[in-house]
Amino acid sequence: MEMLSGEDMMTLYGEITSRIEGFFYKAKMDEHTTMLNVSESVKSLTGYDAQDFILNKNVKFTALIYPDDFVPVGVAISEAAKIKAIYDIEYRIKQRSEALVWVHERGYVSDSA
Repeated sequence: MEMLSGEDMMTLYGEITSRIEGFFYKAKMDEHTTMLNVSESVKSLTGYDAQDFILNKNVKFTALIYPDDFVPVGVAISEAAKIKAIYDIEYRIKQRSEALVWVHERGYVSDSA
Protein backbone atom coordinates (compact mmCIF):
# COMPACT_ATOMS: atom_id res chain seq x y z
CA MET A 1 0.00 0.00 0.00
CA GLU A 2 1.31 3.41 -0.98
CA MET A 3 1.86 6.02 1.76
CA LEU A 4 0.05 9.31 1.26
CA SER A 5 1.96 12.57 1.28
CA GLY A 6 1.15 15.18 3.91
CA GLU A 7 -0.77 17.19 1.33
CA ASP A 8 -2.74 14.13 0.24
CA MET A 9 -3.53 13.31 3.87
CA MET A 10 -4.88 16.82 4.43
CA THR A 11 -7.01 16.54 1.29
CA LEU A 12 -8.39 13.19 2.46
CA TYR A 13 -9.05 14.61 5.94
CA GLY A 14 -10.94 17.52 4.41
CA GLU A 15 -13.02 15.23 2.22
CA ILE A 16 -13.96 13.01 5.15
CA THR A 17 -14.76 15.79 7.61
CA SER A 18 -16.81 17.74 5.07
CA ARG A 19 -19.24 14.82 4.81
CA ILE A 20 -19.90 14.50 8.52
CA GLU A 21 -22.41 16.62 10.40
CA GLY A 22 -20.67 18.74 13.00
CA PHE A 23 -16.97 19.51 13.24
CA PHE A 24 -13.73 18.03 14.48
CA TYR A 25 -11.03 19.70 16.51
CA LYS A 26 -7.84 19.05 18.38
CA ALA A 27 -6.98 21.32 21.28
CA LYS A 28 -4.53 21.67 24.10
CA MET A 29 -5.79 20.76 27.54
CA ASP A 30 -4.91 24.23 28.86
CA GLU A 31 -6.94 26.94 30.58
CA HIS A 32 -8.15 28.34 27.24
CA THR A 33 -8.55 25.03 25.37
CA THR A 34 -6.22 26.38 22.70
CA MET A 35 -7.34 25.01 19.34
CA LEU A 36 -4.63 23.38 17.25
CA ASN A 37 -6.82 22.16 14.40
CA VAL A 38 -10.47 22.77 13.55
CA SER A 39 -12.43 21.46 10.59
CA GLU A 40 -13.97 24.01 8.23
CA SER A 41 -17.50 22.85 9.11
CA VAL A 42 -17.20 24.75 12.41
CA LYS A 43 -18.48 27.80 10.52
CA SER A 44 -21.94 26.30 9.95
CA LEU A 45 -22.36 25.86 13.70
CA THR A 46 -20.65 28.94 15.11
CA GLY A 47 -20.60 31.51 12.30
CA TYR A 48 -16.81 31.82 12.65
CA ASP A 49 -14.18 30.58 10.20
CA ALA A 50 -11.99 27.71 11.33
CA GLN A 51 -8.90 29.94 11.17
CA ASP A 52 -10.45 32.24 13.79
CA PHE A 53 -10.11 29.41 16.33
CA ILE A 54 -6.58 28.18 15.49
CA LEU A 55 -4.35 29.08 18.45
CA ASN A 56 -7.35 31.10 19.66
CA LYS A 57 -6.39 33.72 17.08
CA ASN A 58 -9.66 35.67 17.10
CA VAL A 59 -12.05 33.49 19.09
CA LYS A 60 -11.72 31.12 22.04
CA PHE A 61 -14.22 28.31 21.60
CA THR A 62 -14.68 28.17 25.37
CA ALA A 63 -15.82 31.81 25.28
CA LEU A 64 -18.81 30.70 23.20
CA ILE A 65 -20.04 28.26 25.86
CA TYR A 66 -23.12 29.52 27.68
CA PRO A 67 -22.05 30.61 31.19
CA ASP A 68 -24.36 28.16 33.03
CA ASP A 69 -22.86 25.28 31.03
CA PHE A 70 -19.19 26.26 31.27
CA VAL A 71 -18.32 24.55 34.57
CA PRO A 72 -20.25 21.32 33.89
CA VAL A 73 -18.55 21.00 30.48
CA GLY A 74 -15.11 21.44 32.04
CA VAL A 75 -15.87 18.94 34.79
CA ALA A 76 -17.17 16.32 32.35
CA ILE A 77 -14.09 16.59 30.15
CA SER A 78 -11.66 16.63 33.08
CA GLU A 79 -13.29 13.60 34.71
CA ALA A 80 -13.19 11.65 31.46
CA ALA A 81 -9.53 12.60 30.96
CA LYS A 82 -8.62 11.27 34.42
CA ILE A 83 -9.93 7.80 33.59
CA LYS A 84 -9.06 7.95 29.87
CA ALA A 85 -12.72 7.60 28.90
CA ILE A 86 -14.83 9.03 26.12
CA TYR A 87 -16.99 11.96 27.18
CA ASP A 88 -20.44 12.65 25.77
CA ILE A 89 -21.95 16.01 26.69
CA GLU A 90 -24.56 18.52 25.57
CA TYR A 91 -24.30 22.24 26.16
CA ARG A 92 -25.20 25.58 24.66
CA ILE A 93 -23.00 27.95 22.71
CA LYS A 94 -23.55 31.48 21.49
CA GLN A 95 -23.14 31.80 17.73
CA ARG A 96 -21.59 34.82 16.06
CA SER A 97 -25.16 36.01 15.39
CA GLU A 98 -25.76 35.93 19.19
CA ALA A 99 -28.22 33.01 18.83
CA LEU A 100 -27.96 30.20 21.38
CA VAL A 101 -27.73 26.66 20.00
CA TRP A 102 -27.33 23.26 21.62
CA VAL A 103 -24.17 21.29 20.88
CA HIS A 104 -23.63 17.57 21.34
CA GLU A 105 -19.94 16.84 21.82
CA ARG A 106 -18.31 13.44 22.00
CA GLY A 107 -14.59 13.01 22.35
CA TYR A 108 -11.60 12.00 24.40
CA VAL A 109 -8.52 13.67 25.75
CA SER A 110 -5.39 12.46 24.00
CA ASP A 111 -1.99 12.55 25.63
CA SER A 112 -0.63 13.97 22.38
CA ALA A 113 -2.69 17.19 22.51
